[in-house]
Amino acid sequence: MAIVAIRIDLIFGPFFRYYFLPVNNRVNLFSESAYLLTLSKSNLSKLESLQGFLINVGSVIYLNNIVGLEFTLGYTLQYLKGNTGTLNYFRSGIGFQIHLEKSND
Repeated sequence: MAIVAIRIDLIFGPFFRYYFLPVNNRVNLFSESAYLLTLSKSNLSKLESLQGFLINVGSVIYLNNIVGLEFTLGYTLQYLKGNTGTLNYFRSGIGFQIHLEKSND
């Protein structure tokens, strides 16, 4: 019988994102950094708390004035509170941006 691990992560934290091209471009490039506070729980372990940082770069393609499709690549460093071990990993992502109002200045 196989043991199946189910894990849930809840991630909080402030982030900073900088766009390199003018806001009215259909395609834009950005970089971002963030501080992460993660609460993690699985059916095989107790609730754990992690802290860390991430750095991402990416591009966004605006489908219209409100919705954009973004692609990211990044690096994350996290450490478990009360432990000397760290988690280092590269990440990639695809997601949507939804702006309530986007000016075309």
